[in-house]
Parts: sequence; structure tokens; C-alpha cells
Amino acid sequence: MAKKNILVDLDLNKNEVQNAVIQNLAAAPGTPKAGQIWYNTTDNLIYFHNGTSSIPVGYLPPATASTLGGVKIGTNVNVASDGTISVNTATNAVSGVIRIATDTESAGTSETVAINPKQLNNAIATAQIGALIYKGTWDITNATDFSGITLPVKQGWMYAVVGTGPKTIGGIEWNVGDYIVMDADVAAGGTITQVHKIDNTEASDIVRLDVAQTLTNKTIDADDNTISDLTTSNFKSGTIVTSVGATGSDSSIPTEKAVRDAIKALKFTATNPSLSVSSGVCTWTVSNTIGSADVIASVREVSTGNEVFCDITYAASTITIKINSASNISADLYKVVVIG
Repeated sequence: MAKKNILVDLDLNKNEVQNAVIQNLAAAPGTPKAGQIWYNTTDNLIYFHNGTSSIPVGYLPPATASTLGGVKIGTNVNVASDGTISVNTATNAVSGVIRIATDTESAGTSETVAINPKQLNNAIATAQIGALIYKGTWDITNATDFSGITLPVKQGWMYAVVGTGPKTIGGIEWNVGDYIVMDADVAAGGTITQVHKIDNTEASDIVRLDVAQTLTNKTIDADDNTISDLTTSNFKSGTIVTSVGATGSDSSIPTEKAVRDAIKALKFTATNPSLSVSSGVCTWTVSNTIGSADVIASVREVSTGNEVFCDITYAASTITIKINSASNISADLYKVVVIG
């Protein structure tokens, strides 16, 4: 799992740590410190170290089987010593007992009845009155009525129109790509008369581009929604700029090189010199070549690239980094990246 090292104490100023998970370990850490806590994934207990030994937090031994067995919930429901729940099915209709309904029983008649999956599916299907359900396609190539749709049908069933069109059927013009929706149930042997059309054909003033089209020597691709063959010379003078000014402009677009040059001018990196410890802290002073306190500094381990958390203060000429350490820190262990 990815991690970030913290090289400074965190003072939350009495604020809460919410939705946190403590460290998961299969065994106690090698050299725990007094006050260190962790979750043991082997015995599923939380431990803390008191400076001498590891102690489980709030641990109570489990009750024996004799104290758990024979527990009854309501009437005819038993909990065995292994936690298994059993129901006396011969009398499972007793009030207060959860029972499993068969697929022929009425659902929802009691809060103590749990229905099986088949009964649940039947209940959902019954409740789906008028729901749109895709049932396939309707070919209008040779159609003169709706007889090409296999009966029976249910209200809300829908079919994609395919074939050759347009065709006027039932007083409605149908185009390939439209959808026909059943507005009423029709039994086998009946006639479909109540339908609804979902129009998937654009208005006459919209042009559909199925292939590349050319406009003023430029290609408009309808599939990718792109315009190709554009160069900087195709833009109005001053729209594309090759350098970024100090204030910038909302009316111009910088080139890639202009952006890279601007970013480079507002970034520098440095590695630490040898640092001496004083009262448990090593202090690293970095020259702020950007010349402004409005910068962001990130400290990382040189060997791994992992970001570490330190105490950082900013000034226009310097950046001061403080790292908690029990001993001196060798040169080039850490790198600072400053962006302004």
C-alpha cells in the first residue's frame, strides 16, 4: 500500500480524526514504542504498547459454549453454541417468528415473513406496470401494420425500428432508428393499435455528417467531433502567443513551449546539505530563487521519490525546513521541489 512518511509531530488542536483505520499487522511490530497501537489481523484484537509489553485493548475472553447454547429468540427460534440459528418449521407460523414464504404465498402481508428470490422477482415484475423494457427489433421494410411484432405484448415493451424506411404505419411515420413503444397489453391473437413513437430522427435543419466533410481546406470529422489540418497561421493574429507575460491574457492561447518556459521559470529543486541535529530537530535553509513567499514546497526522499511531511516556513528569500531526527542527517537524502 502506498504511504507517506511524516517527519514532524502532528498537532490536531483537539480536532477529531474521523473514518480512520489503524495499522493492520499480522504480528506485533518489531520495536514498538510506548503508546503505539495497531490492529492484529491474526486474532482480530487492537493492541497498545505500554513501554514494556503489548496489551490487547478492552479485551474480554469469549463466553463458553455452555453459556451460549440453548438461547431462544421469540418462540421456536434457537441459537446454537456455534451461532447457528434454527427455526421449528412445523410451527413457524407462530407470531414473532421470521419464516420463509413459499412462492405461492402473498408477499408483504407480515413484517415477519421473508420471501424467496422467485417470489421477489414475481413481485417486481408485477410492479413494473408501464416500465420501458427493450424486447428487440421491428423490421418495417415490408410492413403495412404492426403484425410483424410477435404477440402477446405488454405495456411498456419497446422495439428498435430497423429495415428500410421511412414508412407510414398506423398514421405514424416510422424511420430507421426510431423506437415503437406498446401503450397497452395485447394478448395472443389480438391486434396492436395503441403504440407510441420515440423519435430518433433529427429535425430537418440539422445536418448529419456520417463521413469527413471539407470546409475551407479543413476537415471536420463527425465521428470524433474534431477539426483537423489547423496550424497557428489559421488563427487570428495575437490569438496564439509564443511567450507568457507577467499578467497574461484571457484572449490568447500560449504555445506548448511558452507554457513549459513559464513553468520552468517558476520552479527549482535542491538536495539537502549535511544537517546537524539540535534538540531533536535538523534545520535546512533553502534559498528561494523565485523571490516570493507565495510558493509551494514539497520534500521527498531522493532514493524512493516518496513525499515526506516536514515543518516548512516561507519567506521571499528563504524557505526553512525542519525535520525531527535523533541524529545528524547526511547530505542528499532529501530533495525539495519549489513551485511558484
